[in-house]
Amino acid sequence: MPNAGDHEVLSDMVANGGRAQMASETAKGRARRLVELGFATIIPVNVTTLTIEITERGRTAKVLADFGIWNPDFCAIEPQPSETNGQWVIKVSTVSGAPVLLDIPDAIALVARLTDVGATGIARQFQAEIERAQRYVMGRLGVEIR
Repeated sequence: MPNAGDHEVLSDMVANGGRAQMASETAKGRARRLVELGFATIIPVNVTTLTIEITERGRTAKVLADFGIWNPDFCAIEPQPSETNGQWVIKVSTVSGAPVLLDIPDAIALVARLTDVGATGIARQFQAEIERAQRYVMGRLGVEIR
């Protein structure tokens, strides 16, 4: 599961063309962790510096973490009414950690960002659940109007 440190390195990599050079042992340890998670690959350059390049999975993990979803491995993505304000939200459950609740505008923004990085499969899953939530809202509104 990625953490804030992983997210920081992934963000730096995205900002710098998808690559990062790691010279210190601490930085090399972070780089190896990203490689183990499948978020980066090692690019051989020289023996003193470790260069890594972000993978598609790494770009996806970075975008998801931007929205508070710290694990790219989902158990479920589903619409549900919010317990606080009654508005529909998208609940994202992962294999570890607490579920994340996204309001519909944030979920729509997430779909756009995922599409931008080429994670179209995950973007489609979120889009389908957004549309399902919107149908629930329309159905509930239709019943309330009658």
